[in-house]
Amino acid sequence: MKNINDIYIGKTPFDLSDKSVSGVEVLIGDESFYKIQNVNSMRPFFMSIVSPFNHWLFISSNGSLSAGRK
Repeated sequence: MKNINDIYIGKTPFDLSDKSVSGVEVLIGDESFYKIQNVNSMRPFFMSIVSPFNHWLFISSNGSLSAGRK
């Protein structure tokens, strides 16, 4: 039975319970990738990506991005 306070995405109930964040290496084809499970449970974070070239990149886990050269 549906509760008036339940949240749905289409017909699928949205699970708001806290889940532990974990990471695992996965192989897709011949390439290795790192998969973060339950990433939506992580606290927001900010990264500064460095490069040996003359450009810079700042990125946030909640979707913001800034990049440039020199």
